[in-house]
Amino acid sequence: MKLKMSYRLLIAIFLECFVLGACDNPLDGFQLLFKEPIEKSKLEIRFSSATGKLPEDIRLTIAGKDADKIVTNLNTKNFRINKEGLIFLAVSPDVTPSAQSPVSFTVVAEAEGYTKIIKEFTFTDAGNQFFNPRFFSVANPPAGVSANQFKLMAGKNGATTQLAMLKSENVTKQENVVVTVKEGTAFLNKQKQAVAGDIDLVVYHFDNRSGSSYLPEDGLARNPVDKNNSSLTDAFSFSTMAGFAVIEASSGTQEVASSFSKPITVTFELNPATINPDTKAAIKAGDIIPLISYNSDTGVWKVEGSSVINRNTGTSKLECTAEIGYAAYWINGWPRWLCKQGPTVTVKSNFKDVDLYYYCELVNAKTGIAFAGYYISLNNTAAFQFNYLPKETEEARLRLFNHNHIYGGDVKKPIAESGSLNICENISFVLDVSSLPVPQAIELVFDITCPKGMKLDENAIPSQMKTQFSEPGKNQWVNMPTITKDVRVAKTYMLRIGQRYDLRASTDGGVNWPYKQNNYLIDKRRWSFEILGEELGYCK
Repeated sequence: MKLKMSYRLLIAIFLECFVLGACDNPLDGFQLLFKEPIEKSKLEIRFSSATGKLPEDIRLTIAGKDADKIVTNLNTKNFRINKEGLIFLAVSPDVTPSAQSPVSFTVVAEAEGYTKIIKEFTFTDAGNQFFNPRFFSVANPPAGVSANQFKLMAGKNGATTQLAMLKSENVTKQENVVVTVKEGTAFLNKQKQAVAGDIDLVVYHFDNRSGSSYLPEDGLARNPVDKNNSSLTDAFSFSTMAGFAVIEASSGTQEVASSFSKPITVTFELNPATINPDTKAAIKAGDIIPLISYNSDTGVWKVEGSSVINRNTGTSKLECTAEIGYAAYWINGWPRWLCKQGPTVTVKSNFKDVDLYYYCELVNAKTGIAFAGYYISLNNTAAFQFNYLPKETEEARLRLFNHNHIYGGDVKKPIAESGSLNICENISFVLDVSSLPVPQAIELVFDITCPKGMKLDENAIPSQMKTQFSEPGKNQWVNMPTITKDVRVAKTYMLRIGQRYDLRASTDGGVNWPYKQNNYLIDKRRWSFEILGEELGYCK
């Protein structure tokens, strides 16, 4: 395939859309000059919606003391989220962030009928950061979730002027949460100063019927601490989760509040069918339930203590109460202790640079029941360590299947199996899959042509071309290798000859995708992007 794109073709498309009104949004902001994307001190934000479709009226604000130093990755101030919810921000190339001169700013995204998204970022070096926020509809949240935003009035000193009892509301949920803010409570920034103006308090509640999938980091506490901030020996997940709330606070002037001058009271209603793993019975009044926090700014999991379950005499519901001092996830649940490190498998194979990952599972050595699944690389000498496994499962076996993450395969008959392993022992073993045939590769070629008498201007061509594919019509894009100006041929094993795909490419870091071919049949081992270089200024 040769996918061609020229300057004249782009202009013709634009004029047709403009004159005839044939397009709502010609080229979707495509940069005709192919600006080189900024690749240092970059922030990739990928917005999504908990109910599928993104809000149509998202208002994006860049605030904070260094907001003037923030640009898009194309070095513009055109802060626009694309149709897929993606935007790239970057520190201006005129600024070099460092530990001595950090660049700090706040990203705010708001939409009518949705809770506010706000987060602070600080760059101290050339490293990149990522943020994947979700919009939650107040009126139509997903099952198991309530999402509410409250306005609290603050006086001149930044403290609330009256007592506030705020209940998360979702008529389809059986349990909710009540947040009580005492009069005179100030909301404090990271410098422990009261934020100015009235407060936007966002409260989410997730029950344990349908809301468990929203636990941060998939509910895995890799390096937890105790209430005194001392590291715990073991990691943990949750054997039973009874529900959790997320508290977020900010001012109307878009300043994040991370803590409170007075403790806020959070009362959790509990599902009576929740099983207490300590008693092996349904929870009841008098049971003790651990309280665990997760700070999304620091990534720290903390075992805060515990709460006593009681029965509300007015509603007859089971409840527990926590006094909290800062904005975070607050989770009621029992930890399941895990080994931080386990065995490491090293692969022996005929694979080299294959960008497919193959399914394997760990099974209980005694019962044969699978308790963990992974996709791992089968490139020769590739190593994968099995960490964070439940301590109670002492011996396990590894089974590998000829099933990859792109086009599937057989998940019933293993092609290789290890001996018995102690999953808490940091040992290494080899898995030989040399008998597995190497799949066929497809070449991706960045082919810029110049007319006779001209030659390629190496300084003018784009530094990179990102490539993606999707099943036809599904718009579920998967990254393929990035082609660069220095290495214009790459290969992938994710495409198969005889199959149809939607294919696309981008030269601006993934903001726009002007090169696109829908429902294309791969009938040879080469996919070529042929660009007419003279018309784009790539020839001299």
